[in-house]
Amino acid sequence: MRRSFSSAFTFVQKIVQPLLLGAALNIYIIYKFANPATDPEGHRWLLLLALFPASFVLYWYGVRLKKVSADERFLYISNYLDRGCYSAYRSCSHICR
Repeated sequence: MRRSFSSAFTFVQKIVQPLLLGAALNIYIIYKFANPATDPEGHRWLLLLALFPASFVLYWYGVRLKKVSADERFLYISNYLDRGCYSAYRSCSHICR
């Protein structure tokens, strides 16, 4: 029987949440550049510079290990894109220490 070590909230936390936060940040920056009168001090360039580190953080947060489950013989590791990723217990002992 396959046992899951990931919660049901993993997909939302690792896929949906970073996409929504990234989309909201991009929409806000596009709004600031489309309406320069709303930003008389020119902070929109600072927002544009902040987009790159924020995107990196969201990307790093979203590409981490996603879903882990196991049965009697194998440990299954999935990132929701590559579903066939699994290892035998003995070959991943260096990860589990």
